[in-house]
Amino acid sequence: MKTPYEDKKTVRKGLIPQRIGLLLAISFTIYGCGGGGGGGSSTSTVTQQTFTLTVTKSGTGNGTVTSSPAGINCTSGSCTASFNSGTQITLTASPSTGSTFAGWSEDCAGSASSTTVTMTANKSCTATFNVQTFTIIGIARFEKKDLNQTGLTDTIVITPIRSANVEVFRDADETVAATSDTDSNGNFSIEVPQSEIGSPLRVRVIARQVNSTLNVRVVDALDETVFPNLITGALYAVTSGVVTGPQSDVQITATVDDATGRRAGAFNIFDAFIRATDFIETVDPIAVFPPIVFRFKIGVDGGTDFSWDTVNIPEGVAGRIRIGDKPSEDTNDFDDSVILHEIGHYMQANFSKKFFQAGPHSHGQRLDPRPAFGEGWATFFAQAVLGHPIFINSGSPFSDVFSVETFNTQVMARTYESEDATSQVLWDLFDTGGLSTDGDTLALGFASIWNNGFIPLRSPTVRFVYLHSFLDKLKEGGLINATDINNNFCDTLGVCDPPFNDRFTPSSPAQFPQFVIAPSATLIGNVDCQCYVNAGLGNTILADASDFWRLELNTAGTLTVQIVVNYPLLDNLDLYIFEDDEGGELARSATTSGNESISIFLNPGVYMIQVNGVSTSSILGPEIPYSIVTVFSP
Repeated sequence: MKTPYEDKKTVRKGLIPQRIGLLLAISFTIYGCGGGGGGGSSTSTVTQQTFTLTVTKSGTGNGTVTSSPAGINCTSGSCTASFNSGTQITLTASPSTGSTFAGWSEDCAGSASSTTVTMTANKSCTATFNVQTFTIIGIARFEKKDLNQTGLTDTIVITPIRSANVEVFRDADETVAATSDTDSNGNFSIEVPQSEIGSPLRVRVIARQVNSTLNVRVVDALDETVFPNLITGALYAVTSGVVTGPQSDVQITATVDDATGRRAGAFNIFDAFIRATDFIETVDPIAVFPPIVFRFKIGVDGGTDFSWDTVNIPEGVAGRIRIGDKPSEDTNDFDDSVILHEIGHYMQANFSKKFFQAGPHSHGQRLDPRPAFGEGWATFFAQAVLGHPIFINSGSPFSDVFSVETFNTQVMARTYESEDATSQVLWDLFDTGGLSTDGDTLALGFASIWNNGFIPLRSPTVRFVYLHSFLDKLKEGGLINATDINNNFCDTLGVCDPPFNDRFTPSSPAQFPQFVIAPSATLIGNVDCQCYVNAGLGNTILADASDFWRLELNTAGTLTVQIVVNYPLLDNLDLYIFEDDEGGELARSATTSGNESISIFLNPGVYMIQVNGVSTSSILGPEIPYSIVTVFSP
């Protein structure tokens, strides 16, 4: 390139433009007219600016990028080179065998193998190479047993397997060659490396989804002790026949077959979770669902439960749902209400405030208000997802069928200590769009219940989660008032006379926790012993099996609590201290001795002392008198 000075034009010092960049030094001589003393000369330096070109390779394939003029020869990662300002660079992408060139991006564009870029500034170009592939297209479905109010029927409904992981693997050694997911209609399209053509392959659809918002799987196991070995080894899956090349009509169906583990039931459980998360995302689009494992097994105990156990559950899983299934007695794999009920517990544990004290429960029972809310919420959630009020739990010889819309006073308890009353109150708050048939005037919809009532229960100011603390949150959001509650739920809750006040605190029965105790005091109480431990009878979560004492501390110190049992035959009461539902249990004395005590250092705050009746004798149900003594030392 010629400099301006090679044309021997006269240039005066000080008029050379200043530039910022990488500079190349050039020497030259300026001749001028001398004054007085005659002619003279001087030597000066100017610079040539350069810029950096960065080339990056991306994609699943391999290839090389070179430049003209030379400087770039990139076979992996990123490469850089410097070029003079104004230089036009030609980049050429050459894919390796088995790969294709997909195109340019950033400061380069197009899909042709060569492109040009002019260095007027620092530039970056990305070349994408992909593995050559062939496509396998198909659809995955499962056989869903239909359900009505008498239980399971023989009708089969072919249902898409939605949002499930799909793998193409070698038949010989099960090496995975490609992966994808099914869509909302069960369709899948998988790009398989060209190198696999001719190899015997199979397509496997798995009852699992792992992505940025979901981590769910269904495994063939109930045993906690062997569970860590079952994360990959016992996932429910359904597999195609052999595929050796491109195919557009692969059909995969999980069937109802007890002899092969009833894989269709596993995919119905998986689909229930997908359905629940889709439902939540309509009101909470940014929701992220912590990992969950479903343990499902045919031919074992037909019970179901949710567990929040980070010790026995590996890989950071946030919980597990156990679903037993005895086809001849109690089937659960196609009982959508039952499955979604357990998912409702999972939602409470992860998005609201959790409290899970285990114990059997049934219609008509008065429970500890915290599990009463948890069970009522779970039942309501199931029917809200399904879009109808009829809860169906199939079984043999009888099924459990009831409506959360219509309150049955013959079998359901009329109190906030009732899971039935709780689920009906929640349903009546929710039922929009013609779902209400009982004349209630409230129709908040699920978004208000979730965002204004359920999630705000996580607040540290909510110490004990039960129905009234939920209603208080709706009131704080301006969605309901005391008149709404009294006009709509008097019959359900049985507390209309006297009515609710502005804090929704019913005058009868007492607000939960029922009693207030001073930091240092001696009081008496009594509980019904509803649990005979040795025989596994009774129920420790019944309302009458516990007394709850509320304790508020204004200063830090050591609290000592002692209970003395004053009943000759039943000498065992268990003692618990809770900070709140979120913090959970702080201390317990759950031995077989009659007189138990706890000593613990506590910071200022609100606490609850629970006295729970547990009998080690063969006598059930009597009132057990006790004395409770608290001593607080700041």
